[in-house]
Amino acid sequence: MIMDALKHYGLSQRADLSQAINLPLRNTRRIKFTCCDVSTKHIIFGANSGSLYVYDRLTVNFQSIIPSQLGTISAVCVSRNGKQVAVANQRGAIGVVLELDSSATKEILLTELGDGTGSKGAFVTCFCWGDEDRELYVGDSKGIVSLLQLSMFMGRNILNITLNPVLLLDQQIVQIDRFSQLLLVSTHSKCVLCNTEREEFKQIGNRPRDGPYGAAFIVASTTTPLTPSPATLSNGTSDGGANATDDDDDDNDNTSTQSTTASPAASHVVQHNLGDVRIFCARPGSRLWEADLDGNVLRTHQLRSGNPAVIAFKRLQTVSERRLLLVHDERQIFLIDPIASRVVLGFGDVGQIERVAVVGEEIYVFSGEQQLFAVRLEMEQRQVRMRAAVEKQDNGKKSSPFKENGVYILDHLFNNNNSNGGKDAADVTLKEALASVVRGKYGRNIRQMFLGYDQIGPERPKTLNVSKVYNNEENYNNIARVLPTDEASPAEEEEVVPRRNPPPRKMFSMSLLSDYQISEDDKTVRNLYLVYRSSTISNLNFSDRYAKIFDTYDTNTIVGLLQKLEAVMEENNEDQSRLKVIRIYFDYLKVELIWEIDHDSRTYIKQSFIEYNQTLLDGELNALPKCEACGHYLRPNTTCHYTEIGTTLVQYFWSRQEYAQCFELVQQIPYLWLTIARFYVQDRRQDKAIQCLWNAGDVELLERAATEMFTPTHWRQLLDLMLTCYNSNSLMCLNCDKLCTLAVAECNPMWQQQQQQRSADNNCAMTQPSSTKTSCSSSGKVRHFYSWNYVLNVAVESGTISGKALLALLRGYDEYIPKGAIETGFFLKCLLDGAE
Repeated sequence: MIMDALKHYGLSQRADLSQAINLPLRNTRRIKFTCCDVSTKHIIFGANSGSLYVYDRLTVNFQSIIPSQLGTISAVCVSRNGKQVAVANQRGAIGVVLELDSSATKEILLTELGDGTGSKGAFVTCFCWGDEDRELYVGDSKGIVSLLQLSMFMGRNILNITLNPVLLLDQQIVQIDRFSQLLLVSTHSKCVLCNTEREEFKQIGNRPRDGPYGAAFIVASTTTPLTPSPATLSNGTSDGGANATDDDDDDNDNTSTQSTTASPAASHVVQHNLGDVRIFCARPGSRLWEADLDGNVLRTHQLRSGNPAVIAFKRLQTVSERRLLLVHDERQIFLIDPIASRVVLGFGDVGQIERVAVVGEEIYVFSGEQQLFAVRLEMEQRQVRMRAAVEKQDNGKKSSPFKENGVYILDHLFNNNNSNGGKDAADVTLKEALASVVRGKYGRNIRQMFLGYDQIGPERPKTLNVSKVYNNEENYNNIARVLPTDEASPAEEEEVVPRRNPPPRKMFSMSLLSDYQISEDDKTVRNLYLVYRSSTISNLNFSDRYAKIFDTYDTNTIVGLLQKLEAVMEENNEDQSRLKVIRIYFDYLKVELIWEIDHDSRTYIKQSFIEYNQTLLDGELNALPKCEACGHYLRPNTTCHYTEIGTTLVQYFWSRQEYAQCFELVQQIPYLWLTIARFYVQDRRQDKAIQCLWNAGDVELLERAATEMFTPTHWRQLLDLMLTCYNSNSLMCLNCDKLCTLAVAECNPMWQQQQQQRSADNNCAMTQPSSTKTSCSSSGKVRHFYSWNYVLNVAVESGTISGKALLALLRGYDEYIPKGAIETGFFLKCLLDGAE
C-alpha cells in the first residue's frame, strides 16, 4: 500500500509582545499604531503620525523611528529581502524606505498614485514586492495595478522612481501575489493571472463575485498529490475537513468534476519547476477555487460544509513555505490545507484583529488594542493509508518494469488487438493503464498522439499503430473517457458519444507558460491571441504590440495570420470573432499602405471594411430609404467606422477610374457618398454634382461648391430638387437617376420644413414632442441644411448669383414655395446686394 503523511498542526510558544512594542509610546497617548508588517529581521509599525517604528524581530527591542509627511499610514509592506519598506496613506501617497539595514540616515521617498496612472483620487489597497525587490506592484481602489520601479544610480541618495500602470481592471484591487514571472491579481469581481515577462493576461474562471476576496499561489507538498484521491478527501473531512465538489459556485466554462488526469500544461510546467504550484481564489460562502497555471479552474473546495464555524474568506495569506493558507476576520484565524481540502487549525482570543503577518512558521497578530501576539506553528506527521493503484499480474508472471506506466498494456492493445485475449485484457485495464500513462514519464508522447500531429514534438514514438485505436469505436470511447481534450479543463468529465472521428480540439494551448513545438505561423497566431486576451482583461491599448508582430510580415502573410487568428477565436468561443480580428488589423493599418499593397490584400481590406460597418450599423442602414430599381441607398448615413480607410479606398479606385469598385462600396456603405460628392465637385461633374450635393446634405461641401462651380443654372437645378423633395416626397437615385418616392414621410429630409409649415397654417406654434423619434431622424447639422433659408442665404452670400437675379429666379416658384417659409432678412440681403 502507498503511504502518505497526514500532517497534524498545533500552536506553541505563544507570546504577548504588546508591552515591548508600546515602550516608545509610553509618554504619549496621541500616537497610535495603525498597521504593521514583519520580516525576518524586523517588526515595523506605521503610525498615525506618519512615522515608521522599527523593532528587532527576535528581541523585540526598539531600534529606530523613520519620520515622514504622509500623515496617518494605512499600509506598510516589507520587501522579501527585508531591506526595503513600502508605505501608503489614504490619500494616494506612496513612500519607500531604502536599505533599512544601512547605518545612514533613513528617509521615506515619496510619490503619488495620480502621477500618470489615472488614479487621481484613489488610495493604495495592497502592495506586492517583486523577486528582485526593485519592483513594487501597487493595487489601488480604482482597480489599477501600477509598477513602481526603483533604479539606483551612482552616488548616494540619487533615486529615480517611476510609477506606471500595468493593469486596468474594473473593481478595487484586493490582493496581489507573485510567483516566479507570474502575477496574480484579485479584485472585488474577478482574478487575473499575468505573465509579467511577456505582458500577457488571463482571467481565472468566468463566474463573477462581489466582495473583498483574495487569491494566492500554493505549492503542493511532494508527499501530497495535487488532486487528492477520495480516500484522502474522506480523511480530511473526518478530521475537520471539507469536500471538493462541483457545486453551484463552479465556473461554467472551466470547472467540472474531480479527475485524476494531469493537466496538459502540467507536464510542461514541471520543466519550469512550477509543476506543484496551484492558484487558490477565495469565493463567497467559504469556498475556494483551485486553478492551474493555465488559469483553468479545476474544482471548487467547500470548507464550510464540515466546519460551520469557518469564516468567510477574504485575503489569503500563505504559511509554511506556501503550503497552507491563512484566513482571518476580526476575531478568528484559520489555517487551511487547500490541497487536502481541510481546515487544519483555528484559534482566536487575540483581540480585534487588524493585521496578521507571517514569517516562516511564525504568525504575528496585531490587534486594534495596540497589542501584538506571536505564535509558532508546529507540525507533526502520522502515516495513513491511501488507496493504492491496482496492480494486476498476468497469469502469475512477474510484471514488466514498464507495466507500472501502462506501456505493456498499450503495446498489447495496439499490436495484438485482433486476438481475443488481447482485446479482453484491454477492455479490463485500458482506462487504468491510460490514466497511469498520462501521469507517467511516457505520458506526454502518447497523449500528444491522441491530440494530433500538429502538437507532436520530436520525441514522438514511431512504432505505435494509432490507426488501430481510431478505427475501433469501443476502444476510442475508452480512451476519450481518460484523456482530456483541450476543449475542456483537465478536471472535466464529459459524456462520451460513440463516434469514429476524434473530438474537435483547439489549435494550441493558451497557457501563459506553455511553448509547444508548433510552426512559426501558429506561434505568431498564438501570440496575437494572447495579446488580444491581455488587452480585453487589462483594458490597456496594445496596438504597439500588434505592430511589433505585424511589422515583420508582408501584407499577404498578415491576411493569412488574421484568418488563422479568427479560427482560434472561434474555437475559444469568442463572440464576433470576425469583427475583433478586423478591429485588430484596422487599428494597426496605415492607410498609405492601401496604395502599395497587392490586389488580393486590398480586396480583403475592402470586404472587411464593408462587413465591419454593415454589422455594427445594421439598424441605421435598415432605416435608410433605397432605390426601387437598383437597390442603392438614396441618402448617406451619418456614421462610419474607420472612415479614413473607406475614404482612401474610394480615392484609390477613383484615381484609377475603377468606378464600379467605388459604387460597390457606396452601395454597401452609403456614408461614402460624401467622398463621391467631393470628387464630383472637384471634377466639375455638373450632371451629377447638384443631385449628389442635395442628397448628401453636407453643409461644408455645398458652401465649397457654391463658390467654386455654381452658376445661376445650378441654383435653379437645386431649387427644382428642393421643390420635388418638399412637395412630392421624392429623391433622385444617385446611381441610376431614377426619381424614387419615399414610402415613409419621416424619411424625407425636408419633413421638418413640412411640419413647420403645417403648424404655421394652423396658426399655432410648432412644438416637436420630445418622444417623437423616427428611424430616419438626422443630425442637427443636416436638418439645418434642408431649409429654404439656409440654401437661399448660401446662394446670396456666395457671389455666384446677384440678389436681383436670385429674386427673379424665385418669382418663377411663387406658387410652389410655401408662404412665410422664407424670412424677411433674406429679401433685405437681396435688395442690398442689388443696390450695390
